[in-house]
Amino acid sequence: MEDRDTRRLNLLIKRMGFFGPTPDNVTIRRAITADELLGALRIVHDLFVQETYIPPMPGRVRLRAFDADINTATFIAVANGDIVGVISVVIDSPLLGLPCDRAFRQENDVFRAMGRKLCEGTNWCITPAYRRTAVMTDLFRCCYAYAVWAGMSDFIAEVNPEHAGFYETISFERVGIDKDSLQNRNKVDWVTLLCHPIAEVQAQAKALPAGDFSPLARVIRDYMMRHHQHTSKMALWRWRALQEFRNPQFVKRVFHLLLKDPSQGKIVKDLIGRYTEQ
Repeated sequence: MEDRDTRRLNLLIKRMGFFGPTPDNVTIRRAITADELLGALRIVHDLFVQETYIPPMPGRVRLRAFDADINTATFIAVANGDIVGVISVVIDSPLLGLPCDRAFRQENDVFRAMGRKLCEGTNWCITPAYRRTAVMTDLFRCCYAYAVWAGMSDFIAEVNPEHAGFYETISFERVGIDKDSLQNRNKVDWVTLLCHPIAEVQAQAKALPAGDFSPLARVIRDYMMRHHQHTSKMALWRWRALQEFRNPQFVKRVFHLLLKDPSQGKIVKDLIGRYTEQ
């Protein structure tokens, strides 16, 4: 039998619409073209600056080397031709690492030493009109499906401590202590590191019969791991993105902003090399 706190959380999540159907006017897909990728990162930039999460950046685009990596998948929600939601998933690599290494490298290195394959959700961004809908969770389903498709063992998220409780409902676990994100020089932004052990959670979900799950857990299991229409599209989206990333015009537009930062020069060249090798 569920306790009172679990019942209240169940009702709150249902009321907010997080696990309901995606609005009819919204389509979810991977950002593939330069227009889609830069448009998504402009939405992220403007909302993050408005919330004072980051200082303004050149070109009103929150473009980092992570975002220009072919192995990073940025998923977008599009409503009536406008981008209304963004989440990216970054695959860990020796060249770039993960965005949260800035604050949590020591914790991540422990996972790496254990042979874990890490990825991180970043650029979490939903426009105000769609925050009480299933847009965010549907975007996260795409990131989760991509992480599974790519063979990742753990999904990492660096979040505001006030939001950690929601992620814990979908089997994220706190790692270490809260720290300053070190992203905004103007103030201290405390962040929590969370880890979702993909393989362990999936194994548990498959082993337990439906009757052993609470109603909320069943909703989450079915929503995140089953009946997901985007799972079969991961390979095709990856192939289409690779073709686009090899386009000289794409490289010119996306890397133009990165090349303005001298410290990014070698990384940019290495990233471009990846595209020609694949």
